[in-house]
Amino acid sequence: MRNNSILITKGENVSKKLIFLIDFDITISKRDSTDTLLSVYQPELKADIRKKYRSGEITMKEYLQTGIESLNITKEEFLETLKLVGIDETFVDFVKSGIEFKIVSAGTKLNISGVLRNYGIDLNEDEIISNDIKFDENKITVSFPYLDKEQYYGVDKKEAVQKYQDEGYTVYFVGDGPSDYRAIEVADFSFVRKGTRAIKFCQENEIDFFEFENFDEILNYLSDLITDDVVNIQFGQPIPKKVLDMYRFDEDGEMEILNLLVPDYRNAVFKHHILDLKIHPETFVLEEVIVETFVD
Repeated sequence: MRNNSILITKGENVSKKLIFLIDFDITISKRDSTDTLLSVYQPELKADIRKKYRSGEITMKEYLQTGIESLNITKEEFLETLKLVGIDETFVDFVKSGIEFKIVSAGTKLNISGVLRNYGIDLNEDEIISNDIKFDENKITVSFPYLDKEQYYGVDKKEAVQKYQDEGYTVYFVGDGPSDYRAIEVADFSFVRKGTRAIKFCQENEIDFFEFENFDEILNYLSDLITDDVVNIQFGQPIPKKVLDMYRFDEDGEMEILNLLVPDYRNAVFKHHILDLKIHPETFVLEEVIVETFVD
């Protein structure tokens, strides 16, 4: 885990806007919402398709579609059962912070909105990137408007990240499991829930990430990035090559600073021009960044 770390990019590439793309099941919720529904109404089917999914016999998309469409229940019963799911209640604080975000999930929009309404969170339709479900009395049909090309996950989270990057956003991804891996690979930075499989994935693929237990830790992480005129950074490890590549050495072997900027996560209008860096001469651990603030 990296504490109080930051991504630094060349000035001309700094995004003017920051957005979080956040997985739902196990990342925001305490229990998997689809598994909860199946445990109540189709426990035998759940055991069967879970076994097939883990063996590679069916895809994640097929697991969701088979499971949800097997439920012979009304929309009211569907929503009532979602009260069993629960969430990390610090997510309420995250929503209140005003940070722009979208939820990106391989589940369904109703799973997400149904659970969050129990905690006073009402999201607009465009704030959820997920699959649709339609009720016809007790019959449920799933459709996949964001289907990945491989038709494996059901939702293309990588494409979602890249879409916002193409629109000029710095994209931070928050996730926990296999359906998040491709998004984590391309996101500008990732937050990974403690104790989940995505931790190992990031470590094995040398992907920078912040390990969190609740969303208050993410908010604290962001507030620690920039405090008045000084950005304190403690990587606890040598500077990543992608940061070192932004510098050059002068004739005396001293490291010179190129045109670097760091976004202000409290207000996208402000930028911070880097004036000086303090780097350990032997370990190359980035110790401190001195910045000046200006209006973009």
